[in-house]
Amino acid sequence: MTHAPERVGRFGAAAKTAATAVVLALLLIFSLRFTAKALPSAVAPGISRLSALTVMLSGSRGILSELLWWRIGELQRQNRYTETAVLTDWLLALEPSSPEVRVFNAWNLAYNISVAHDIPEDRWFWVCRGITLLEEGVSLFPEDSQTMRQLGWIFEDKIGGDLDVASPYYRAHLTDILPPDAARVYPEALGLPPGTPVDARLCALYWYERAGDTVSMLRILAANLMTGSLALWAEPFVRAATPIWEDLAPSQQTQIASLLRDILNRGDNPSIRRFLKEHSL
Repeated sequence: MTHAPERVGRFGAAAKTAATAVVLALLLIFSLRFTAKALPSAVAPGISRLSALTVMLSGSRGILSELLWWRIGELQRQNRYTETAVLTDWLLALEPSSPEVRVFNAWNLAYNISVAHDIPEDRWFWVCRGITLLEEGVSLFPEDSQTMRQLGWIFEDKIGGDLDVASPYYRAHLTDILPPDAARVYPEALGLPPGTPVDARLCALYWYERAGDTVSMLRILAANLMTGSLALWAEPFVRAATPIWEDLAPSQQTQIASLLRDILNRGDNPSIRRFLKEHSL
């Protein structure tokens, strides 16, 4: 009984801290009606203020994170993507080491917020923001395959595909967001000859290769084999397919074998011929 007041005191302090976190979270959430209109300039100051706030909240950070996740889900269901981006930036400040938060925010920026704008240049701004967010994640956590895989998908689908009407604009400005040594590093990493043009597909291949996502690599390499240079893409395809061949489903093996035989009919290639022979295809 002598410890009851102490326990009550600790409980009261914890309850007060939790209540404070809830109030602050609600204030942050409902302040969106004012901050969302000021994007993108309001985002960075918002992150800075929240970062300072989380230091004071200490153990209540988890409560605030849960509340933000809940509100993000609500906004997402209402298609309120710009507000979602603000909250996710705040959530990233709370959970800076979470690849899940970073990948979600990058996807939201590149796919949802970008298409809310009509001008290609405005769309490109948000796609670039998503890419930058993921690249920062790779710098912070160079072993995280989830982040690299999402980068690959944005390059393959959003920039290299035709889903977005502004994709031609993205491709025309692709070099603006690539590192200065991309023309050398990207082909070299994939075993391609120097001077290989760095386009959206090759960027996707580069990130899939770093993520260890060989299946996605084969998808792009197969498309390149069908539409591009047989001499250029045959060896990378064979090199990617060989180590995972036994792990592929029989139907996948059949599809690949059929594809390679069809391609071989267009012109002889030692790499493909050797691969088919080694696997009795």
